[in-house]
Amino acid sequence: MIRIAKWLMMISASTSAWANKTETTFVGFQAYEVFSLKAENGSEIKIGEGQLTPRPTPVAKGDWQAIGKSLGMKGDLKYCKWSGSMSSEEILQYVIFTGKIETLIDRVNREGSILSPEDKRLVISIPVCKEFAELISELGEALGLTSDSLLSAEPLEEDAFSGTMVSGISFANEGHGWLIVNNRLSTGQTAIAHLGVKYRDFLTLLSSRQKDIEFKYTKQPVALRFKQGKVNRKEIKGYESRRTCSKTVYVQECTYDPETKKGKCVQVPYDVEGSQTERTDTIEETFTNQIQYMTPDLSKVLGVAHLATKTSSEYTDRGYCEVKEPTPRPI
Repeated sequence: MIRIAKWLMMISASTSAWANKTETTFVGFQAYEVFSLKAENGSEIKIGEGQLTPRPTPVAKGDWQAIGKSLGMKGDLKYCKWSGSMSSEEILQYVIFTGKIETLIDRVNREGSILSPEDKRLVISIPVCKEFAELISELGEALGLTSDSLLSAEPLEEDAFSGTMVSGISFANEGHGWLIVNNRLSTGQTAIAHLGVKYRDFLTLLSSRQKDIEFKYTKQPVALRFKQGKVNRKEIKGYESRRTCSKTVYVQECTYDPETKKGKCVQVPYDVEGSQTERTDTIEETFTNQIQYMTPDLSKVLGVAHLATKTSSEYTDRGYCEVKEPTPRPI
């Protein structure tokens, strides 16, 4: 009797992922005009008096001269004579200077558009000339000056202000599963805004391209608009290991009787052990958010709180299960 065995199925690859951590931080606040928030004790607090930011107006993309003017650039024109006449020391200064600008653009694209005092000094020191046109255009776009998304940085002037502002943001469960935002004020008070969504939907709210919270829900003199800004995704290589695996493999086994000249084939299951490669990597996503404080009819932005949210997820990728061909059982 002759026996023939044939493999019918192999194992496939699988991938799984799960979120490990989410962290939202307060980056800064801008007030475009004076408006009120109601503190916990019921008093209305004026926000922005003496500390208003000029309302940003979009600049045409590529209009580097208008962007430079908007950002108050007035740098030394010595950097604009990139030619053979520059000394080796000037060339080195030029390379270092442009490198700092490129680093700032990259960081703003990743982390958001609020500038530190040191960043502001660097921006102001950029000369407005054609040699810097491309960098100026890229910086203006990164800061949101070429769109109406109100993602631009706070003003570059370093004036001393004393007005009342929103100095911090935190989210909480109000006690019955509903999400609230606590606006910490520079006076030490807290103004609570109700968001009309469940606490479990916190991430969904932040990741929305735009979500309006009507005046009737906030229980504040303002409506709120949540907007997501730029997203940066980074993959961090993790670790790789070898693990055991098993799979039921069906083998077609056939017999043939030369005397009767008849054959028979059946599918025989085999539980086979093998091994596979398992790789775990981490994916980090950082995206900017805004809470825009709106007039009750949602027609005008009064102020903006800038937030940054960072999520970390682990992805495990399992390769094919490598198994040896099983020894067919006699039929």
